[in-house]
Amino acid sequence: MFKIMIIEDDEKIRKIVADTLTKWRYEVVEVMEFDQ
Repeated sequence: MFKIMIIEDDEKIRKIVADTLTKWRYEVVEVMEFDQ
């Protein structure tokens, strides 16, 4: 299994990419807060 971090401020794009990669058996981490 591969791991990937998604850094995208558009929630819709981030979710589509995360869902697709999860189907391809990637372990996905999404960054949702950019101010910290």
